[in-house]
Amino acid sequence: VAALSTTISSLLPNRTYTVTVSAIGFGGQNGPESMIMTVQTLEAVPTAPGLSPSVTMTSATVELTSNSPDWTVSQYCAGILAVPVAGQPWTMTFTPQLDCSSTAKKTFFGLQEFTNYTVYGYAINTAMQKGANATVSCQTSQDVPSSAPRVLSIIPLGTTSSSISLKWMPPIPIDQNGIITTYTVKAVSTFPLVEKLPLSLLDGRPLSGVLSGLKPYTSYNVTIAASTSVGIGPYSDPIQTRTAQAAPSVGPTITMAHNLSSTSLTLSWTPLPQYQLNGMLSSYTVRYQIGSGTAQTITRAAGKTSANITGLDIFTQYSLSISAATGGGAGPYGSVVISTTDESTPAQVTGVEISFAVTTTTVSAKVRWSKLDNTLGIITAYTIAYRQVGGSSPESMMRIPAPTTTGIVTGILPKTAYTFSVYASTRIGDGNESSIVQLQGASREPGRVTNIMVTFPSSSTANLTWSAPTDGAAANEFVLYAYSDATTATVATVIATANVPAPLTSGILTGLQAGTFYAFDVIAVAIFKGVRTSSQANVNPNNIRNSATYRAAPESSSSTAVSVAAASGIAIGVVTLGILATVLIYVACTQKRRGQFMKYYRMSVPGSSTHRVNSYISDSDVQNEAARSGPVTMQESSADIPIVGASSGSGIPNPTFEDLDAPARPETRR
Repeated sequence: VAALSTTISSLLPNRTYTVTVSAIGFGGQNGPESMIMTVQTLEAVPTAPGLSPSVTMTSATVELTSNSPDWTVSQYCAGILAVPVAGQPWTMTFTPQLDCSSTAKKTFFGLQEFTNYTVYGYAINTAMQKGANATVSCQTSQDVPSSAPRVLSIIPLGTTSSSISLKWMPPIPIDQNGIITTYTVKAVSTFPLVEKLPLSLLDGRPLSGVLSGLKPYTSYNVTIAASTSVGIGPYSDPIQTRTAQAAPSVGPTITMAHNLSSTSLTLSWTPLPQYQLNGMLSSYTVRYQIGSGTAQTITRAAGKTSANITGLDIFTQYSLSISAATGGGAGPYGSVVISTTDESTPAQVTGVEISFAVTTTTVSAKVRWSKLDNTLGIITAYTIAYRQVGGSSPESMMRIPAPTTTGIVTGILPKTAYTFSVYASTRIGDGNESSIVQLQGASREPGRVTNIMVTFPSSSTANLTWSAPTDGAAANEFVLYAYSDATTATVATVIATANVPAPLTSGILTGLQAGTFYAFDVIAVAIFKGVRTSSQANVNPNNIRNSATYRAAPESSSSTAVSVAAASGIAIGVVTLGILATVLIYVACTQKRRGQFMKYYRMSVPGSSTHRVNSYISDSDVQNEAARSGPVTMQESSADIPIVGASSGSGIPNPTFEDLDAPARPETRR
């Protein structure tokens, strides 16, 4: 035998083996084996275990795995270390933890949220040999911040009056517990009538922000909280601030408005509540205007809730409204209320006119005046004041309801002077009287008849036309007279009469003598209280020579109508023709003058030169000539037409002239 021992290699650690020994002869044959011996190889040193960590916000659990037949683990050891990070001082002071036991699962508590840790572990075999280390990094989960941000300043923004500017610091690092994603600012009004504002979210990174949507001039408790992805942390302690003033959002409401007089109004209003005032009240402005005209204002102090407006127009409607002002400016005007100044006494009545009327029983005065408008008040009535001049009776009154502007005053005495005036009344009182009008009462007698015209339809009848009187009592009838033409005496007698009822203005007298001269007249008759009264006569029978006379037509004579036109030329005299028997007259043109008709013509007289004259010859003159001398022909012409006269057996006398400056003659031809 060469050796008595040997080494067996390549065995596995921590294994049990059986060993026998036998000899081998030269022939290659094995001898019998020795007794069996059992031996075990030593354990190997453990390798690094496997680590399976799991973490929460404040804990970490790790499970070690070191299963191998090469060793037998007697203990599992695991520890945890904080990874130092600048700005996270707690990582510098963290106490490492180590746990060695036969349990392979280890849990470490008291960790900081959202912090990086290193977990290590190893195994110890039964030979108390320490195996290799295994390490793994882990991070605890985020949590909500455990403290609030620190508010540095809250500044109201005066430019908007509904925003505040904030500055703050984030929670201390150890309390952040994660990545801050947002900051939540909450502003709660302390004023009970304002509801809480919704939360306003601001970006979490900047450490400043603006909170908008607040109410002006309102106190707020402002708090701020930080949030991570897990949730929101606690709010900071509230800090009270007030937003800036703004103009009021609405106008005050007028609760009462009425007139104090015809030129003043009074009104009162309700103060605005604070949430509508938006600031500290500084003043009120009262606006008043007429229709769409220029508005005027007055200012009242902050403590006032009423105002009187003076110097206004009488009985005028005004639009009233109120505006409130604060340190932030003047707000809008409130709802408009209409109020009217009181009425006043009316203006003086003008345009008073008086006219009289006479009936068969009364004399009355018709009073007319100009209507007043309702500028100074609603006219309720007019009053006519009248009295007899020089009489002892007091002034009489007649009240006429508006809007009538005429009144009839009865019981007037004829031919008696009266004064009249009119004044208006409103609810407030009477206005000033109009100017006093003094007038003579109407006569009971009618006025004189005018424009009497006579034609002769036959040799025994005369047709009279006339104009009714325009003054005095109204005529009830007309009486027609024919007077004898007293050629040798001045007193005439009545030859014929006729009665014509009014309002006719023409009538016929009969019983005349052909070729006889007559004077004619028409008298107006009025009946007053059963008494007949007549107008003045146009003919004086006691002085008939001053009256126009007319010759009744001869049996064979007739006349034509008179045609009148405008005159031309200059009047230079009045001609008196003397005897005009069977004369033929041509009239060029005519013009009314001095109650007569001016005629421009050329007259040729045999044996004398031609004369150009203007004469005053009335229509009755022409009619008279027709009555005296036969037919008269009237012809209009723009050229001169001669007047040619002829007399049986006698010549035409030369004409004589009468100065125009002499007084006008009565309308007659004798």
